[in-house]
Amino acid sequence: MLETEPIFLEIFITADAFQASGFEGRSAVEDEVDEDLEETGLGEVTGGGSGIYGVNIDIEVEDEDFEAALNLIRETLRRIEVPKSTVIRKRGADIVTYNVYE
Repeated sequence: MLETEPIFLEIFITADAFQASGFEGRSAVEDEVDEDLEETGLGEVTGGGSGIYGVNIDIEVEDEDFEAALNLIRETLRRIEVPKSTVIRKRGADIVTYNVYE
């Protein structure tokens, strides 16, 4: 089996939206996403941070699992009702941004 490079994703929630959302902290979102990814074997949360601009959660998935992982992350974020402005960014040579809510 060929080894592929992992894909790095980032969930980003602006500071204002996160504060208004009522989540106790970043871990309230991070733990739900990580649990669902680990349970399905589609990826894992690798870290995150927060600052004056917002909250980010870093995720690593395998290239062949990208579409399934993206769909699962969206479903999880919708289920826990993250703010409508939340986005998922795919990191690489170019940054591609995906909306959580379409």
